[in-house]
Amino acid sequence: MKKFSAREAFSYSWETFKKNWKYFLGLEIVFLLVSFVPSAVLQKVFANNVALNIPIQILLYLYSLVLAAGLTKILLSVIDGKFLPTREIFTHYRLVWPLFITSIVVGFLILLLMLPAVIIFFGVSTILSQNAFGPFLTVILGVAFAVWVIYVSLRLFFWQYVVIDKNPGVQAAIRTAWNMTKGAVWPLFLFGLLAILVTLLGALLLGVGLLVTIPVVQVATVYLYKKLSQ
Repeated sequence: MKKFSAREAFSYSWETFKKNWKYFLGLEIVFLLVSFVPSAVLQKVFANNVALNIPIQILLYLYSLVLAAGLTKILLSVIDGKFLPTREIFTHYRLVWPLFITSIVVGFLILLLMLPAVIIFFGVSTILSQNAFGPFLTVILGVAFAVWVIYVSLRLFFWQYVVIDKNPGVQAAIRTAWNMTKGAVWPLFLFGLLAILVTLLGALLLGVGLLVTIPVVQVATVYLYKKLSQ
């Protein structure tokens, strides 16, 4: 396992943001505008058209994949010391199909890995409901189930980054994402908690702080991906 710390990732991210804050603010503002404005407009225009609701949602999802691919490519380049123009957000539409297919497979795989735990949880909970210690033991099972969900999610956390960075194919992307987080679940969990706290801090500052905390978290996350994929 490659060693890393949340502190190291956020320290790098914060220093990078401070040196290039104008670039990141501009990038974040553009990304937010191109993300939410089209979505808001389409949903308002077709609000009363039930038949088009599902196609519109699919279209918006595919559009979001284009933006996610572009933003991630930009952030990956930042880690390499290159600051690509904002228009790069729109240029990686060829990754939409690999991202879409891999997202379906990853979702199915997570459900498959969760299924035994779900069956055990509800089966044992039903049996324990007749026991005096049933509620207590059910809580313990619930916690164990939550831990398993978090574990699986963290092991596959970087699948999207692998696809965008290398596009190795569905199977290879999932295998790479799973292998690169081996032995790193606990540090990743702590990183996730810190990322949530940093984001909440930005939200508490009248929401304006999100223009700072969101790119800081994004750069820190990409930094971790690069660290683990070396």
